[in-house]
This record gives sequence, structure tokens and C-alpha cells, in this order.
Amino acid sequence: MMKLVKKCMIIVLAVCVILGGTMVSYADVVQSDRWEGAGDTWKVRTQDNTGYLTNSWFQDNDASWYMLGADGTMYAGLVTDLSTGKSYLLNTQHDGTFGKMLTQDGVYTINGSQVYLTFNQSHDGSYGAIQSGLSEARSTGVKETSLTSIPSDSASSTTSSTTQQPQNNTQQNNKKSRFGGSSSVIENPEIHDSGENWLQG
Repeated sequence: MMKLVKKCMIIVLAVCVILGGTMVSYADVVQSDRWEGAGDTWKVRTQDNTGYLTNSWFQDNDASWYMLGADGTMYAGLVTDLSTGKSYLLNTQHDGTFGKMLTQDGVYTINGSQVYLTFNQSHDGSYGAIQSGLSEARSTGVKETSLTSIPSDSASSTTSSTTQQPQNNTQQNNKKSRFGGSSSVIENPEIHDSGENWLQG
């Protein structure tokens, strides 16, 4: 029986390689060591370790985008820009990408309901805005936050203040991982915030 299972696995892997398919494992995603938090509350420390990024978008090491609020807390759920009427879905699933802006057309599980969504793919100032399926997403009871306007740039220099931390860049810290466990990380000043205005392209 074990030989049959191994043969099946080899066949499946061979088919994936032949068809050009890829297998994604969230355990392989390396996210910035600047994330701090647990559960539904996450913040990103500034590069100089003096506070948290606020009112900005943050592009993580895996190229995913996350929206941070006035107090630095990452948003999740629907976020609606009242100045444009556009809504964005930030992942509510604790699957290793909680809070990530979703941009690929497809079926998403929102509060236990399957919802088909399409997103704006143009870098015209509203990249990732929901184009269809918004009313269905809202009907799931997902948390929705309305903002006067969403940040238009990434990695704002605006920060919320925190207690000053030691500036030893090789200091080891134990922090909660965004994947749910704790991990040892080494502060790395070489990680940079993306300065591009990705909404405009």
C-alpha cells in the first residue's frame, strides 16, 4: 500500500512539473521580521525601530500588500474608500497571509461563504478594487471599515511612537510569527519599504 502511495505522489509531482504547475507552501514564505502582534492585531515596525508604520501600504518580502491604519494596526476585511467609493478585500483567513490585499479573480471563503470576486487589474489608482461580487461579500457579514480615503503611497514616514528599543541590529528577539508560532528573528536593517506608488503603476 505504501508503494502505491509513493507512486501516486511521484506521478502527481511529475504532472505538475510537466504542466509547469507550482506548489505553494506558506511555510516557504519569508515575511519581514518587522511584523509584531498576534491574532487579528498586527503592526509593522519602522526601519529605524522607533515606532510603527501608519497610514500607509506595506509591501512584504513576498510582494504582498498590507494596509496599515492611523495607529499602525493592519486592516483585514473590506475597506471602502469613501472618496472614490472603491472597496478592497484584505484577507480574513488566518492562513499565513492574514490582512493581505486580495487581487486575483476567483472564489474566496468569507465568513464561511463562498463568494466569487473580480478585481481591478489596472494600475490606475485603484488597483485591487473589487469590480464584482461586493454585495455578495458584504452579505457574509465580513467586517467593513470605511475610510475618508485610503493611503495612496506605500511606507509612509509617519509613525506612531513607541518605547525606544536598543539599536543593536544583531540582537536576537523572540516574536510571535504571523504564521501562529513563535520564532527567533534577527533584526535586519537591510529590509526596505517599497517607495513606489503601486496604485498608480
